[in-house]
Amino acid sequence: MHIDIRARHSDVTDGIKEYILERGQRIGRYFEGVTRCEFVLDQDAKDHVVDIKVHGPRRSDLTASSSHEDLHAAIDLAMDKIERQVRRLKERFKQHHPRERGGDRGGTPSIEIQEETYEDVVREEL
Repeated sequence: MHIDIRARHSDVTDGIKEYILERGQRIGRYFEGVTRCEFVLDQDAKDHVVDIKVHGPRRSDLTASSSHEDLHAAIDLAMDKIERQVRRLKERFKQHHPRERGGDRGGTPSIEIQEETYEDVVREEL
């Protein structure tokens, strides 16, 4: 998984980069289908704003945003939001069962026919 880190109106220290990379790798553990994760760090007048965009399979892009006075807390809040979304996406993909090719397509139920002889029926009635 590729992780991009960008900052607006501020610089990113090595400690912040390591923290984001550590937290970003957790997304890949939840769902292997994630190909890229983008972190955009911004600073308002008093708050740090973190935007996360995750690119998943089949054009399923997820986004989360949070703001907090502390940059680490803003990253944690946004990561919690995106982790919930990734888990839901994974469950959605698990629940979707593609049709099997060939064989029974599920249109008509299969019926088992048991052949009984006349003697078997008469014995059961007695």
